[in-house]
Amino acid sequence: MKRKFAYSVSVRMKFLIYLALLSSVPVALMGWFAAAYGSQTVTEMTFSSNASILKNLEKEMNGEFKKIDNLLLQYSYQNSIFNQIVKTDLSYENYSMIWDLYNTLNNLRSGLNHVAEIDFYNITYGKLLTPGQGVLSEQEFQDPEVLKNARDAVNGTWVNTRVNINGRLPGRMLAYTRPIQNKQTWKIEGAIIVYLDAEAISRTMLNAKDPRTEYFVLDSQGTVLMDSRTERIGRTVETSSRLLEALPSGDGAQEAEFEIDLNGTRSLINGQYSPYRDWFYVSAVPLELLTQPSVHLRNILLFISLGLVILALALAVAASKSLYSPIQRLTKRIFSHGKPWKEKNEFRLIARYIDSVEEDNEALQERFQASMAEMQNHALFQLLLGNLKDSHYHGELDFGNRGEIALYLVELDQLQLEQQFSRNDQFLYYFAVQNITEEVLGSHGRVKIMMMRPGLFAVIHETGDSSGTAALRSRGEAVLDAIRTYLKLPCVISASYSPGGLTGLSDAYSEGIKALTYSFIYGHNQVILCNELDPSYSAEADELEAYEADILHELESGRPEASEERFRQLIELIRDNYSLLPEEMFGYFAGLSGKLWNAADKHDGRALADAPVKEWILELAKQRTLQEVEAFFRTGLFQRLRTVAGKAAKESHEEQLIAQVTDYIHGHYDEDLSLQLCADLVSLNTFQLSRLFKKIKGVNFVDYVIDYRVGIAKELLANPELKVLDISDKLRYGSVKSFIRLFKKVTGITPGSYRKQLLQEKE
Repeated sequence: MKRKFAYSVSVRMKFLIYLALLSSVPVALMGWFAAAYGSQTVTEMTFSSNASILKNLEKEMNGEFKKIDNLLLQYSYQNSIFNQIVKTDLSYENYSMIWDLYNTLNNLRSGLNHVAEIDFYNITYGKLLTPGQGVLSEQEFQDPEVLKNARDAVNGTWVNTRVNINGRLPGRMLAYTRPIQNKQTWKIEGAIIVYLDAEAISRTMLNAKDPRTEYFVLDSQGTVLMDSRTERIGRTVETSSRLLEALPSGDGAQEAEFEIDLNGTRSLINGQYSPYRDWFYVSAVPLELLTQPSVHLRNILLFISLGLVILALALAVAASKSLYSPIQRLTKRIFSHGKPWKEKNEFRLIARYIDSVEEDNEALQERFQASMAEMQNHALFQLLLGNLKDSHYHGELDFGNRGEIALYLVELDQLQLEQQFSRNDQFLYYFAVQNITEEVLGSHGRVKIMMMRPGLFAVIHETGDSSGTAALRSRGEAVLDAIRTYLKLPCVISASYSPGGLTGLSDAYSEGIKALTYSFIYGHNQVILCNELDPSYSAEADELEAYEADILHELESGRPEASEERFRQLIELIRDNYSLLPEEMFGYFAGLSGKLWNAADKHDGRALADAPVKEWILELAKQRTLQEVEAFFRTGLFQRLRTVAGKAAKESHEEQLIAQVTDYIHGHYDEDLSLQLCADLVSLNTFQLSRLFKKIKGVNFVDYVIDYRVGIAKELLANPELKVLDISDKLRYGSVKSFIRLFKKVTGITPGSYRKQLLQEKE
């Protein structure tokens, strides 16, 4: 132990002596070198400090911008209001959707910092919604550069700082666009545009702790995007061309340290290249502020070094061999397989290499985990719906492979959701239900929650053992109580088991959905256990389901009368066998409405195109009795469908009549034709036929006959053996003059001239 201790002290003392001697020898040999060495030391310290600050500054800004990008990416999700409204014109006929979009933009703005304005761009219709000025055209928006960027960019991109863009956006603004794409065609249909106050960002994030130092951000053209001295934002630095040449290009190193004349002052520059936006983070310190400490350092080193100069010369070589040679060998070993960085300091080089490896590993791990999480969620979603039949994929999921699974389907009250929240806000309830279920069920096993649609959540609870029906009920009731307490919304929960883990999960989901569909039989605000359902209730539910299937089949087949009759029978069945409260009645018929809507849309998408679902649901909630519900469906749905079907049948019949008339004209053009003759042919009077012919063909009866006969005349004129007189007689014209006059009126030239043109073309 004593030897080891003595050895440790000896090594430590030797290391201190070597450092002291190596730092004093240059000063002792050359006095002027002390000042240069001191200046270099201070400069390196400044470089190192500013490099660290720039790294942190870039990380903070990237974090802030990533927050903006992630939030906008979340709002541009497939089922968000943005994906809906890009297919809709921003006109006042769609006032309700515009109002929801307006609120969404304000919510977005409240969640972001330094935002001057946030707008929505509907590329399809060429319109924008700005919270301050409402709906604007592309010209009224007065920023073509941002609009072009929004149309062309596939991913979220930045538009560099500009000054006084328009009257709506004075000052210095930095813009960001996030495209909204159609997930099937990948076409860009819209964009979210965010204007950030560059001055506010500069004051917050580029505020220099040392007033001697200036921090600023440049783009690749040398424009100052942000600056701790805000008055310089938007300008081009005076020595921009030389400065950009000296800054790192991104092809090799991403950092640079150098001296340059900046704004008329010799300055020390630290440059940090950010490949994410092709920006440069730069710090500048006037060189004259660093020379004074070097003079004091020189004087101190001179007095310290004089007594050690001779000994330092003898020990300098030994010190370099014993301390520095291993570092050099290590550096050569690390970078023997690749191109080393442009750095002479081996210590810093090794540190940077380690940092880069750690950063690459962290980024790779984050991407891998994100991809795995997305894949797991998609696979579980498809498994619930029964689309993932191959059990081979079950083993690749990290959830549900530990035994028995409990499945809770949580359905919030649809009426209150529609009355109180926009469709976009309804998606936020996913996070609330997720927190509640993880808090209540997390201590009993892992929990996975998925939103099947707004208001319906599937909670998969990996219990790992057979906890029994009592545990299933008690845990479901705990979740129900927590949701009612914190969310203040009525809900129904169906609970079921999958003893085989993932294998039976789809069947458990189907049972749960069925229980929720007919939850009005059991009542609201309770937990329904699928394995304890009353057989009589199950039989009643099957009977209702059979009626529903008949109603939907008739609708999809285009028979609204038969569908309405089956609906009337369904109402009679419910009236005779159930006693429903208004809210229970609404819960059942709201779910049935969605099925009817989809069935009608499959047959004829035009039938309910002008009937908003939200207004329908809110109006349905006002019906208090089964009689009122039946009348509401009869007038609001079935009558509309009958009208559309009748109109289509009428249009088809009218088209058949006119087709019969035109066929007769084509077959008897060389006979006497009259409106009365054709009207008698289709059992109409002349007024009815004239009006109907104009409606279907777009021209009146007489003009159609004239045009058709002129077309036949053109074909006959191609035969030089036929005289104009013969053609006139064949087409039943009273005289050659009448024929020539009508032919010229239609074609602009006489029959003779037309025949000459044909002969010239043949020659």
